Parts: sequence; C-alpha cells; structure tokens
Amino acid sequence: MSRASLIAGVHPFIGYPVNNHIDAIKAIAARNHYSVLIMDPDAPRNIDRDESRLLVNQDGDGNIISYDIG
Repeated sequence: MSRASLIAGVHPFIGYPVNNHIDAIKAIAARNHYSVLIMDPDAPRNIDRDESRLLVNQDGDGNIISYDIG
C-alpha cells in the first residue's frame, strides 16, 4: 500500500480525540504495513526517522491535528 492510501484512510479522524480512534488508526496503519507513534504535543521532535511509522500529532487537548510519516 502507499502513503497516500494510509493518509486517506486516517484523514477522517483529524479533529477528533486520539483515545477514541487509536484502535481504528492502528488497524488502518497495520493494513498498510506501518506502525503508529502518538506524538506528545510537548515532546521534542528529535526521534529517529522510520519510513514505516505513522506519527499521529495531537494538540494539548488530545485531538488529532495531523499525521506525518517517519
């Protein structure tokens, strides 16, 4: 599967709480052969890059604001 397919699959969850949708996001990522990492909004962005990892970016309230690959 492609990155575009992965992002298209998880895009509808933007704006919603991570905790309510993480199982669905993980299932979509697994179908596309990606792992998932939920990013703490206050954590530094100096993690190792992994092109098979979906980064779920959230705001301070725990709502999904975007996704990145790496």
